[in-house]
Amino acid sequence: MADTARNLPEDVRGQMPRVDWESWVELGEHLPPQGAKARALVWTVIEAWLPPAGQELRRYRRQLPELWRFEM
Repeated sequence: MADTARNLPEDVRGQMPRVDWESWVELGEHLPPQGAKARALVWTVIEAWLPPAGQELRRYRRQLPELWRFEM
């Protein structure tokens, strides 16, 4: 999720404002976790951030299906 947040164009992130993209980008700076503080942050993300972010992404996928189309 951190890699996705970092790599998504700003205009795409802007279409999904209910996802806290900046926090996900910042999390990527702590991966892989080095030390107890970083591991605790990762567990906080898994327990607290991931469920609501997943819910919002599912909602956006229904509302904005064109954002999920991939072309080669």
